[in-house]
Amino acid sequence: MTTGDVIVIGGANIDIKAKAEGELIAGTSTPGVVTFAPGGVARNIAHNLARLEIPVALISAIGTDAFGNDLLRQTEAAGVDCSMVLRTRGQMSSYVAILDARGELAVAVNAMPAMDLLTPEVLALHEKRLAAARLILADCNLPQQSLAWLTRYAAKLVIEPVSVTKAEKTRALHGAGIFAITCNRQQAEHLCKAKIGTIGDAFDAAEKLHEQGFERVVITLGPDGAIASQKDKDSAHVEPFAKLARDVTGGGDAAAAGLIFGVIEGFDLLAAASLGQAAASLAVADMNSVSPELTRARLLSRASSRRNGR
Repeated sequence: MTTGDVIVIGGANIDIKAKAEGELIAGTSTPGVVTFAPGGVARNIAHNLARLEIPVALISAIGTDAFGNDLLRQTEAAGVDCSMVLRTRGQMSSYVAILDARGELAVAVNAMPAMDLLTPEVLALHEKRLAAARLILADCNLPQQSLAWLTRYAAKLVIEPVSVTKAEKTRALHGAGIFAITCNRQQAEHLCKAKIGTIGDAFDAAEKLHEQGFERVVITLGPDGAIASQKDKDSAHVEPFAKLARDVTGGGDAAAAGLIFGVIEGFDLLAAASLGQAAASLAVADMNSVSPELTRARLLSRASSRRNGR
């Protein structure tokens, strides 16, 4: 990786997704489609960035079983620098998601014990690379102490909460002056202890997140788009690019990647968040966790069409 690019740190796993063809009924089986694909929040974001031609490296822990070997091979083939990936003995981390017929997440379980190996001591092995990076994104699959260690790079650190449960780890980052946090409605509600029913509520939540130490806040709101807010500066609502989803898995990861792409390319926060929404619209239209339709040219074209009213 060239000095001064993006490093993404956190989860890499196999995604096992089951999408129902009809109504999900508790206590019995439902006909549907099951897919296996490379996944993990950090890995998906890195893969998306590689598709957008942003030089990117991944720090994660990947097992040495057949799933792990295949995951690493596919991630490297996508153009992600995996030279800092820690290989671990034993079974690959996994994420199992049940989707309803609309593609919305009904329930999911993740098993990611390998993430506990990404300690501050392991991250410190890559201090020179981290210091040279233009942006660092860390997801909350990391141990809390590792997230706290990364605050030495607060001015260029982006936090991705991953889930409501794992978002709790951001409590250790309060007051650190983190460059940005990107979260969904549920995660923001949990962190702010307030319901987000309207766009105005989302702006209020962003203010609370600023108070917690995040300089820039992007809250994705599903079919309602997103809001983008910069501390002591403007905030705005970002219209969605898609109302319907085939599979929501990976949508948030694509939105984060689009946001980072925009920041690296010199766009302001609102335009970068809009690029995130454009990337997410491609992701949720596809059963893959990373859409093969996502390219730099297509993303910029889609965002340009929105700006020009087409």
